[in-house]
Amino acid sequence: MFATRFGRLASDCRPSNAVRRLSFFLLPLSFILLAACGRLRIPPPFGPTLTPTPTPTPSPEPTIIFPLHVEGHQFIDEAGRAVSLLGAVVCCGHKAENGWPLINEAALTELYNHKANWTHIRLGPFGSGGGDGDTMPDNPTFWTRVERACELGVKFGMVVEVDLIDGWVLKKALRDPSYNYYRWDGRITQRRPDRQQEQWIIDCLAHTAHYPNVVYQTSNEGFIAAPNLRPSSRDWEWGIRDIVKAHRPDKLVSTNNHQAEVERGFDYVNRHQEGPVLGPLHGKPTAVNEHGPGRPPEVWESHVHVARQHGTIMHAWRGELSDAGWQDLLDRMERLNS
Repeated sequence: MFATRFGRLASDCRPSNAVRRLSFFLLPLSFILLAACGRLRIPPPFGPTLTPTPTPTPSPEPTIIFPLHVEGHQFIDEAGRAVSLLGAVVCCGHKAENGWPLINEAALTELYNHKANWTHIRLGPFGSGGGDGDTMPDNPTFWTRVERACELGVKFGMVVEVDLIDGWVLKKALRDPSYNYYRWDGRITQRRPDRQQEQWIIDCLAHTAHYPNVVYQTSNEGFIAAPNLRPSSRDWEWGIRDIVKAHRPDKLVSTNNHQAEVERGFDYVNRHQEGPVLGPLHGKPTAVNEHGPGRPPEVWESHVHVARQHGTIMHAWRGELSDAGWQDLLDRMERLNS
């Protein structure tokens, strides 16, 4: 009897099918709510927790893979890509800050930070005249500074254009021989380089040619280096070129002579003028690497656009720009090279 009643009672207490179905859904929900409120501790999975290995960020590919060569009117890098050069010359009014006629680490870093991929230095050979005594060849730090500029250029992916015998110095030495370390003056530009000048060029190569980012210019302002502001001769310009090529035939060499018959014998051409060159000269890469010292940055920027439309290059020249003007120019360069 008791068993019968107990069985009946137990049967009456069993949950109905509807309740069982509701419990099926509510039980997991209760676990979720308890876990969310921090009242239920869910044990970790068996074994050690696996930490995913992050995928390393690939190093950015260098903008320029050196060395450069020339195809038609373009510079081409080692990867076979056309390279659009745009940079600056830090000459001339802030030597203590930037190391001109070379370039120091701070100035080169500043150019790099604004995406410049080219700069220019001059080796002289400078004498005590003109205030360039600290860059005389017998200064113990001179060649160290030259090499440091080239080395940093490699690190920053920047072309460093090296001027070998400064024609502006030769012109000045016609009146004051102290401008040139060896007392050379503009008269030497009317013939081929002699043994002393050849040795100077070889010395320059020994300190610079092993850097793959270095290219050369024969003689700054060769177009007015000779007496009476006449241009340097083809013998002089091609003579410097031949010395470089005899030791390093792979190196690119340019001229700043402004004479068509001379320019045709070079890898690329440099001009000094106020505005851009409107088309490649002689089918070669063509650049303006010096212009008027007082040009506003916005004018320079507009000239860069014109130069690019015509397939040429318009580098910047600091000149006498104030610090604010220089910063404005660098900001524009960064946008142009982005």
